[in-house]
Amino acid sequence: MSEEKNKKFAWSLWLPVILAFVLVILGWITLIRIANENKIEMIPVPSNQDAGNNALSNP
Repeated sequence: MSEEKNKKFAWSLWLPVILAFVLVILGWITLIRIANENKIEMIPVPSNQDAGNNALSNP
């Protein structure tokens, strides 16, 4: 193969790899944005003193 054909062949191999990385990065950005907009709601968890008749606190 000539040098020009080798360069085209090498570029044609790298193009899908670069596109795959771009897609992965865009996917992560999308997931982080969605997670940032839908934050976890904090739910208070009672401690042992607040549990009262909790089955775990009474052996």
